[in-house]
Amino acid sequence: TGRHGDAIAACAPQVGAAWTQPLAPVVQRLREQLVHHFVALIARSYATIPVEQAAEMLRQTPADVAALAADRGWAVQPGPGGGILQPKPLPQEAAAHDLR
Repeated sequence: TGRHGDAIAACAPQVGAAWTQPLAPVVQRLREQLVHHFVALIARSYATIPVEQAAEMLRQTPADVAALAADRGWAVQPGPGGGILQPKPLPQEAAAHDLR
């Protein structure tokens, strides 16, 4: 998870502040694409995953991951550390935008 999350972290807003103005939107779009890519990987790879682990992989807060899960219709079982996610695979058309 480290090297994947490092790619997202490199595009984080606090890091992005150091980017020149013309590059800032490009870096933000790259970050969005990386997050989408890793969400798709989680959906394909895990039947269940702790919210904290997904948050670490996506470099987001557990609350942000819970919101992301709700947006995608993923079940979240209550528990320590934000609970357990039950991801669903992304629809095929959404996966088509996945980075490859």
